[in-house]
Formats: sequence, structure tokens, C-alpha cells
Amino acid sequence: MATVGERLRQAREQAGLSLSEVAARTKIQRWILEDIERDDLSRVPGGVFVRGYLTSFARVVGIDADPLWADYRAATQTLEPAVLVERRSVPIVSRWTVVRVIGIVLIAAVMWMNAPRRTHDNVAADTPPAAPKTAPKAALKAPTPAPAPAPEIVPVAATTGSTAQPVIPVGDAHPIAPTAAALVVQIHAKGECWIDASADGEQKAYRLLTAGEELRLEGAKEIRMLVGDAAAVTYSINGKPGRALGASGVVREIVVPAIGYEALVEPSAG
Repeated sequence: MATVGERLRQAREQAGLSLSEVAARTKIQRWILEDIERDDLSRVPGGVFVRGYLTSFARVVGIDADPLWADYRAATQTLEPAVLVERRSVPIVSRWTVVRVIGIVLIAAVMWMNAPRRTHDNVAADTPPAAPKTAPKAALKAPTPAPAPAPEIVPVAATTGSTAQPVIPVGDAHPIAPTAAALVVQIHAKGECWIDASADGEQKAYRLLTAGEELRLEGAKEIRMLVGDAAAVTYSINGKPGRALGASGVVREIVVPAIGYEALVEPSAG
């Protein structure tokens, strides 16, 4: 049976396409396509990007991508190591040891049965008499606390026109915690592109973005993105356009920190 790379190469040749034409349609670099056809993926980024490359390649040359991916997984799946079971010998207990244990148990039972019991009468006799109760002293009346003063009302500025400004009581106002995230990255896909994204260490996306799709990421400390095609996406950080990630077909990883993200923003937007 032909390998995954051989099947893709045969389908490409039957479709009359060159590697350069496939690279232009898939936005995948030519050297990656050559490695795929040779079944040598040692230099190709692993994980989700291998599936994205195989899927895009298969669609262009007219092959069903799902069986192709299943065959690739079956061919590259590693065998689990055998589990070694350690067998230990069970010590043999002699009859004399069993007899001694039974004798010790019987002696302990006889001693427990002959031990004196503490009855209710014995407990009452051993308990010392309680001290005589004395007449309670008159309870001291605690002073009545003074009522708390009413909150001071401070008027705001004078009326503006015919509309009076509201009067706010001092002490009743409480600061409202901001609800907006400290870091917001908005991603726009210009074409098909695989992406692996996380915010504050929690994975948020691990899939293929289609052309025109938007992806919003929010975090407090850091946002990480691994993009399969640097030229297939644009992004903004807190509403400001980000710098270009690279050329078509380039795999790019970018880390956006909450403090210092301005270095990733276009100079005109900083």
C-alpha cells in the first residue's frame, strides 16, 4: 500500500499540478510540500500543523482528507511499552506461629473478662461533690451606646442650567472594579490558517480558522499564539493594529504580554 506522501504525489501528478502551484494555492512553503511527499516530516512543525498541511494538500489535489489523516496517524502511532509485573513470594507461616498467636489472643480475652467494671454507682461514688452554688450577683447594666451619626451629605457643584446635579452621600460610594480584560487580542483570518492560542496558560483555540473568521482572546497577564501561516491573519492588541507576522507559509509564534505589548503594535498606532 502506498504511503501518505506517495498518494499525495500521485494525486498531484494526475491533477497536472506542480509543487509551486500547490504551494501558491495552499499558502504552504514548497520545501514543506516536498518533505510531505518524501514522508519526511522531521522538519515540519508537529501536532495540529501536520494535520493542517495534509488537509490543505489533499483538498487541492482532490483527495479525501479524513482517511488520509487516519492512515497517517496509524502509520506514526507508537506502541505502548510492555508493563512488567513484579511477582513476590509469599512467606510461609508455620503451624507453631499460628498456635502462639491463638494463645496470645485467648489470654488477652480472659484478662479482659476478669477486669473490674466501672458501674454507674462506682462512677457516682468516685465523682467529687459539686461546689455549692452561690447567689448570683446583680448584673451590671451596660451603658446604652450612643446612636451612630448620620452620614455627612456633601452637595456637588451648583446647578447647571435648569438641571440640578445629584447629591452623593460620602461613605456610601464604593469603587467599582473594572470588568474589561487587561489584554484583548482580536484575530482576523484572511485565509485558511491553523492556530493554537492560549491565555494565561489556558488553551483557548486549537483549530483551523476559515477566511473571514474572527477570534477574540482575553487575558490578564499573557496571550500566546502559534500561527500556521503568518500572512493569513491580521490582529489587533487592545484595539491597536499589530505588526505583520511574516511571509506566506511561515509558521510564527507570538507572545503578547499585558505589560510591554506596545512593542508588538504598529508604530503609527502606538
